[in-house]
Amino acid sequence: MALLFWLIFMDFPFPTAYLIIFLFVPFLQFAMTPMFRLLGVYKYLSPMLLVFGANDKNYDIHSGTSFDYLCWLKWEDRGKVAREKIWGYFLEGLLTIAEEIENGKRPKSLVVSGTSYFFSENTAKRLGLNLEKPELFYRLNLYFNFIDLFWMYSFAWGRWRMPKLSEAKKAVITGEELLKQKPHLEKVLARLRRNQD
Repeated sequence: MALLFWLIFMDFPFPTAYLIIFLFVPFLQFAMTPMFRLLGVYKYLSPMLLVFGANDKNYDIHSGTSFDYLCWLKWEDRGKVAREKIWGYFLEGLLTIAEEIENGKRPKSLVVSGTSYFFSENTAKRLGLNLEKPELFYRLNLYFNFIDLFWMYSFAWGRWRMPKLSEAKKAVITGEELLKQKPHLEKVLARLRRNQD
């Protein structure tokens, strides 16, 4: 979506139009989230993990939008509590995909992928995710959404903190591998939930 608006703004005759996109894209995504959810453009796997353009070949997963942060997180959650909730929703979403595959709704050949700066290489490996360099489109999308990502990342850490977008990685796993990881993901989620109680 961000690249579409970038192409539109490229035709503007004044240079400041290029800067407007960094404000316009986050605002538009915030405003459009409820409608995109109703229309099925965003398919939510958990309260804060969604698929954009879901199909039987690929699940392009994304963490929740700023609208979702405001719906599911409280101001007093900022910091560790927010990070744990976000991780919990991420794991819930992966388990939802695994259940869809188990129930025959999606094939085992499904490729699940998402680009993020949020998790470390060690965490990804522990969850069975393979890390790759993200395509240019996804890297640009992160930069166009910098304002949103900055405040959401800061909220998750409980203080102002710059997301390291240049270190973003693309995490990939097949449906078959996800099924193998399901028992482990369930244990990690259960442990996380116990810590939150």
